[in-house]
Amino acid sequence: MIKFFRKIRYNLMETGKTKRYLKYAIGEITLVVIGILIALQINNWNEKIKHSEEEQIILKKLSTDIKNDIKFLKLQIENGKTHINDYKFCLDVLSAERDSNLEEFNQRFSSTMLMVSFDINKTTFNGITDSRTIDYIKNNELVDSLNTFYNNNYKGWDSANKDYTRNIIGPYLMKFNFLPIVNYDRFKYNTGGFSNSDFSQYNLSKFEVKPKTISDFKKDVFIINLLRQRLFLTEGQIFRYNSLKDNMERLLKLIQQEIKDD
Repeated sequence: MIKFFRKIRYNLMETGKTKRYLKYAIGEITLVVIGILIALQINNWNEKIKHSEEEQIILKKLSTDIKNDIKFLKLQIENGKTHINDYKFCLDVLSAERDSNLEEFNQRFSSTMLMVSFDINKTTFNGITDSRTIDYIKNNELVDSLNTFYNNNYKGWDSANKDYTRNIIGPYLMKFNFLPIVNYDRFKYNTGGFSNSDFSQYNLSKFEVKPKTISDFKKDVFIINLLRQRLFLTEGQIFRYNSLKDNMERLLKLIQQEIKDD
């Protein structure tokens, strides 16, 4: 084709037909420009298809991350509610509003050595942010919602509860009494499938140091304050988790609206 146009051009130049040559040259240039524009349009079209396909992959990954996070967060909310009920039970016993034997009290009191915690899975979000593929998401409202959600500070209550447990509760209880044996079957932490029988157990009555009685717990103001503070911090956590769950469910709905059916 190029040789054909070149032959025509040479013929026009040799015969001295200047006007016809100029018209032909302009036409040839026009055809070249049109060809370039068509090629660019096809390339842009292909890029849009590629970006649209990448957008769907990203949205599906984000949807999976958030679904899994919601599932785990719900478990932590349930665990937190169990803790709250345990703290209230122990406070009721210590304030003589209900009766309990030492075994049940210790089992419920063991929640003071546990805490709920939650970490948002940011793997996909960090990946699309670092690679700038987040720009493939066409819905600007969704992009803003993703940035707001993944950059929010939700760990305040978690950090407070963690610091209080490690720095105050743990050291005091290590001196106050034998640490209570945690019955993990009461909680949904046990993803490893272990049971209490997998760990060594000792008969505390064999030691010269005698375990504390409920009366000893009642007379210790630190224990009472410990329970009150853990109740306060865990209620704060669960309140924050419920708010976070609502945000996650709204964000998931936005994402799913952008996912096309296969």
